[in-house]
Amino acid sequence: MVKLVKRAEQVSYYSHIFLPEISRTLQDFAVTELDRETFRREALELLRLLANLDEIDVPYLCGSYLRLVVVRTGRLEKVMLDMWEPYVGFVEGVRGKCRGLRKIYVVSAGGVIRGKVAHELVSFMEEKTGAKLVRAELYTGESLALQGGDAVRQAFLWGVGAWRT
Repeated sequence: MVKLVKRAEQVSYYSHIFLPEISRTLQDFAVTELDRETFRREALELLRLLANLDEIDVPYLCGSYLRLVVVRTGRLEKVMLDMWEPYVGFVEGVRGKCRGLRKIYVVSAGGVIRGKVAHELVSFMEEKTGAKLVRAELYTGESLALQGGDAVRQAFLWGVGAWRT
């Protein structure tokens, strides 16, 4: 588990997605209402998802307590040319599979999304999905050495972290 935490935190997903999700879930449900084993299993599944995000085709979790999707915006041409409909389509596809989706996180690796473009994409996602933005962050994560140590990239995340759907 420590390895998963370290891997997720290399790009700040542990502190910017995992911990807030766990904290909010514990606040939303009275401790007596929570099935501890189910919650533990879902928390571990979320940690695995975040630690292996680059390897997962459809990164979402649809559990009893944690229901979220992670939208990766890594293609510069899509972002810069306002080709954002596929992101909305992805969210809607996940909504079809996961009724009661609670959160939408949008992450960008490689410095693709910054400043004004990030805010425009957030506004677009809000308008098209009907979700309400609760939190947006723009920050730089640590460098992450990819498999084999050959490639290094900067990771940027802006977590649209509680777009209530």
